[in-house]
Amino acid sequence: MFKTKPLCLHAVRKFRAVKRGISSDVHLQDLIKRDNEVCRQYRNKSKYLTICNNKYLVHKDSDGSHALLLKQFDERTTLNNIIHSAFVSTEDHEPIFAVSVEEASPEDLYIEPRQGLYLLKEQCAKQATIGMNLLKWQADHKFCSKCASEMVFDLAGRSANCSGCKRTIYPRYNPVVIMLVVHGDYCVLARQTRYPSQVYSALAGFVDVGESVEEAVAREVKEEVNVSVGDIQYNCSQFWGGFIRSTPELMIGCIASTQSMSDLNTNEEIEEAKWFHKDEIREALTRTLQHKKEKDKLYVPPPFAAANQLLQHWCKQ
Repeated sequence: MFKTKPLCLHAVRKFRAVKRGISSDVHLQDLIKRDNEVCRQYRNKSKYLTICNNKYLVHKDSDGSHALLLKQFDERTTLNNIIHSAFVSTEDHEPIFAVSVEEASPEDLYIEPRQGLYLLKEQCAKQATIGMNLLKWQADHKFCSKCASEMVFDLAGRSANCSGCKRTIYPRYNPVVIMLVVHGDYCVLARQTRYPSQVYSALAGFVDVGESVEEAVAREVKEEVNVSVGDIQYNCSQFWGGFIRSTPELMIGCIASTQSMSDLNTNEEIEEAKWFHKDEIREALTRTLQHKKEKDKLYVPPPFAAANQLLQHWCKQ
């Protein structure tokens, strides 16, 4: 739990001076992250999103759409139920924080993170994902992994210092390659057992210690479908919020070419892999975007996913 202390006159004057000198959202974000006094002043005047048991607090409008339910921070009433807090981002010089609470009110509406990716607008989903992962990072690092002393988090929730050995830690995430293997007008998509039966996606895997991105792409493709790739081109990247594993990931999207449409021999991680023509992919992209439910038709990940972005880029070439 984070704690507050009375603001001295010096802190108030410093906050006012800082506020006058802020030139951009990036500047403000940097100040909030590294200066506890500035962070406290802004937090006490900010709005925050609420997370309970890894679910987001939202409200549903009359038209059926969903949005994050942001509350105004009130130090007198808010602190009692808060476990952790973290600075998320700013919008037009207005900071947004995230807090995790112990109990949810019965009348409140909470949704799961994956559900939020479909129901919330992109910016809201991004804010909620950042907030959730920062709060999970705090919950998972209460004690130092070196000396087992208690960790003390800064007010922005973006770093922690060990009360014993004084080491400082920061949130981290793992690099993952996701690649579209192509040959002419055909590409490889695969599905795992946890996917719905009609949903196929690009191949993906963690970057191993000592590997470059290109080496990881070539190795993962060989391991998963026994195909050798040559020309590997970077295309996009995406923060992925740790919905399956506890640690979030940086998805590094690449397009990898192979010289022939060889047979696909999958390993134990892959349920099935197939070659698909570009026309099939275009239809699947449209079908997925329009949420059409058609039996025995190909579906691909939704627009917010890196796999969808790779497919869109390839189809436009």
